[in-house]
Amino acid sequence: SYNLRTDGSVDFQIRTTTYNGQYAPRHCFAMWVTDENDNFIRTLEKRAYSYQQYLTYWYQMTGGNVNNALITSASLNNHITHNINWDCTDSNLQPIPDGIYKIYIEFTESNASGVWHVVEFEKGEQPFELITNGPNNFHDIELYYTPATTSDPTIEIISPEDNSIIENLPFEVEFNVTNFDPIAGDGYIGLYFNDQFYQIYTTLDPIEITDFPQGSSELRLTLLDSALLPLDPEVSDAITLSWNPNSVNDNLIENSSRLLGNHPNPFNPRTTISFSLSSEISDSAELKIYNLKGQIVKNLSPSLCHPEPVEGRGENSYSVTWNGTDDAGKPVSSGIYYYTLKHGNKTDTKKMILLK
Repeated sequence: SYNLRTDGSVDFQIRTTTYNGQYAPRHCFAMWVTDENDNFIRTLEKRAYSYQQYLTYWYQMTGGNVNNALITSASLNNHITHNINWDCTDSNLQPIPDGIYKIYIEFTESNASGVWHVVEFEKGEQPFELITNGPNNFHDIELYYTPATTSDPTIEIISPEDNSIIENLPFEVEFNVTNFDPIAGDGYIGLYFNDQFYQIYTTLDPIEITDFPQGSSELRLTLLDSALLPLDPEVSDAITLSWNPNSVNDNLIENSSRLLGNHPNPFNPRTTISFSLSSEISDSAELKIYNLKGQIVKNLSPSLCHPEPVEGRGENSYSVTWNGTDDAGKPVSSGIYYYTLKHGNKTDTKKMILLK
């Protein structure tokens, strides 16, 4: 499944009572949120200024972060019932993903460590309720997590329209997505031609199509989870396109050297890289693969001596195959790689993903 970020809110109440410390009932107080691994999320309430360092656990776990805290003030003169409504965003006001979270409460009545308590809840598609008493100085604890009403993800192709004729390459596919964000890690947008997987994208911008199968073809966009599987139930939209080979080929021949993409992408263990050149292949043509550090992994330039022509794409359109090995013949690890075509004064770079 993709990484859900259900909108929701938490209503939390807790009443504290004195432990008869040096300054009782005057005390410093803090309430903050972490994930299940105690990674800081947000300070909700902090009642202390010059003595906040005595809120030992709060200070250790948050570093004193009060960015976008809901309540801040000086130390309290009396113990009270604290009520907080939290919109499940972090200290930068960004929505947090679904999962297990902890609300910590701490107070001290002296210039030293005081007492603390923690309450756990699960944020997700289901509501959560907890009514209890804590140990010793923590009472009347009530926590209500309420998920917002959410809709299922959708995707809709805006353009080209269904049954369009493609006259020129490249062309763009504009689309609209709701309740799904590949940029935030929800998953991927998969491109299919005639139900054959073609490429994945992590963008909400229009997709540039540089290569297109001959004849009438179904173009489909499908929402994929983090394992590259269609969501269950499947969420997709499709249109039927046809193309004019003569006009498309003329357009390609007039264009300068450029990459047409690789297929499949992601791939394992091999992929075919297609490209077009503004003139016949010469010794100046280079095709190299780089890792994320910018290091050359594979020099495919020698392969350009005997490339495979790409049918229906003009006399200067070719393809070469990379088998997922480096220049020493060793298989490379899974990850993101970049391939760059250089020909004359033209350089073009694209991204591909190797998944094992």
